Order: sequence, then C-alpha cells, then structure tokens
Amino acid sequence: MSHAKQELIYESKGSGKSLWNTYRIFNDRIELECRIFFRTIIIPKNGVVRVAVYSPPVIRSRFWALKLDLADFYPHVEMERKTGWFKHLRFTPADPEKFKKLVLEWMQH
Repeated sequence: MSHAKQELIYESKGSGKSLWNTYRIFNDRIELECRIFFRTIIIPKNGVVRVAVYSPPVIRSRFWALKLDLADFYPHVEMERKTGWFKHLRFTPADPEKFKKLVLEWMQH
C-alpha cells in the first residue's frame, strides 16, 4: 500500500504483554502489526468508529472481538472499525490511555 506522506504520529513498540506487536498511528491510518497472524491490520482514518480503554478483567467483552495480544490480562484499547471480518479489535499498546487520547485527537483533524 503506497502512502504519499507517511507522517508517524505515535508508535508503541512491542513488549511481552503485546506479544511483541507494534502499533502505529500515522497521519492517514493506523497500523496494528500482529505477529501471531503474520500480518498488519491497516485502518484508514475514516474507518475508525470508536476507541476506548478497558482494565482487566473484562467481563462485558464482546464475543466477536479479535484480541491481538494479551488484552485480557492488562489495560488495553478496544477499537471499533467500520469494515473487516472483526469490527472490534482489542490490543495492548505500551500506554493505552495515551494511545486513545492520540486517536481521538487524530480523528478530529
């Protein structure tokens, strides 16, 4: 996928709790690198519906949410997107609150 101006806004490097996945916010998209599935999920700016932070244990979990890492055991982000097989994604960036704040600001611009 070619992107004209790739401006990296935020990067959460992999750690044990994220199963060494890397999560990035660019000016035009979000990239969720998922090593377990050997792929990167790309969400365009207009594809994000909602973002929230949850703390464990998550009792009110959606059965159909795709967990990219150890989200059940750590504070994590749930992102809802418009398209894809799994519209609800759960993942554990290094700082979930900061990730959420930056995504909400990013969605406004």
